Amino acid sequence: MNELDELDRRVREKLAAADERKQFVQDHLQQRMTELDRRHQQFVLIADRLLREVVRPRFERVVAHFQNAEVLDADQVVRRFHCSCRLKHCERFPATGELSLILSHDERVENLLVIYRLEILPIFFRFLGSDHEAFPLEIVDEKRLAEWVDQRLLAFVESYLRLEETDQYQSENLVTDPVCGMRINKLYSPACVEDRGREFYFCTEGCRSKFVENPGDYVSGPRP
Repeated sequence: MNELDELDRRVREKLAAADERKQFVQDHLQQRMTELDRRHQQFVLIADRLLREVVRPRFERVVAHFQNAEVLDADQVVRRFHCSCRLKHCERFPATGELSLILSHDERVENLLVIYRLEILPIFFRFLGSDHEAFPLEIVDEKRLAEWVDQRLLAFVESYLRLEETDQYQSENLVTDPVCGMRINKLYSPACVEDRGREFYFCTEGCRSKFVENPGDYVSGPRP
């Protein structure tokens, strides 16, 4: 064998080795894709059941306590495994927001992820806006998952109720008792009287009684 033939042989060996490596990588990728597809199908079955039996019932039970919460149906939610609701601006809760619980998975589809998200706008205090917990897909601890969901929903309730205690949100609800001149939040007023087309709020029943006896002492202008 001359030198050129020897060179040619060595080149063919290297090309053959490269083809073997390429085939190995392709086979490995195929195996990975087959395994990922199997895990994804498993995830879909598990997530669908957990959403239906564990997550959604808890989510809807909690948000039902808030009349300004609008639960989004499947057509309004981009992703499949979402529970979401819009929190509309109202007198008691003068802010907008959105609450979501999401079931997802990690990159290798080895763990089921439960994701919590809360948005409140405008923001005038700190609150837990996002959190997540991972559960091995092969053995999902449903009791621990349910407890985690309960804790995050209770965290939402605690955060949302803070709107009632934060002055920046409640400025629209601050009124003056026409009898004693005290500034009060009308949401907490024990008494209210309508006079001359206006509503008046009082800090006590005593102030209301004085007003009713002689409204003219506290309100100027002609009576209807």
